[in-house]
Amino acid sequence: MRTARLNVKCYASEVRFLSNVERTLDIVTAIASTSSIGGFWFLQNTYGTTAWKLIGALAIIATTLKPVLRLTDKVRHKQELLTSYQTLDHDLHCIGIETRHRQAYDDDMHKELMKALKRKAELVKKGDSPSVSRKTQEKYQEEVKQEPLSITFIFQNNYAKSSTKTIPTAHTTTTSPEASSRAC
Repeated sequence: MRTARLNVKCYASEVRFLSNVERTLDIVTAIASTSSIGGFWFLQNTYGTTAWKLIGALAIIATTLKPVLRLTDKVRHKQELLTSYQTLDHDLHCIGIETRHRQAYDDDMHKELMKALKRKAELVKKGDSPSVSRKTQEKYQEEVKQEPLSITFIFQNNYAKSSTKTIPTAHTTTTSPEASSRAC
């Protein structure tokens, strides 16, 4: 559950970053392509002319880079992964609530958890890891650790009472560095 929550935070951060870069490139291109801006009085001196030429050069670079970077495709792909992880996070949360409501982790809940874990495995296969900085990843890991996680205790307490099956551990977060790097 924590891994899904961590990926939601990391993908959301990455989508915000890529969207901001794309928006910035669009704004620079739009400003530079408007010739009437060059007529403003503050752009008619030496500094203004230099600034306007610099903006024009940036617009040329932005126009050239935008198709090469394929930001729109990257944003769309990351948004799809974000939505999938949000759905997974929600489903795991619902499993915890339903288990708490039933006061038992029975076979139905076990089946639902297994379905969610299979969806998680599919997400891991189809998605690349979010590209966030180490500092950002550590910040989100701390945030996720601070969030209450009663689902683990629900499964352990109720499943042990209601069945002899072993409790799946794939829904808990490990603190090993390699498991953390896979999450984000």
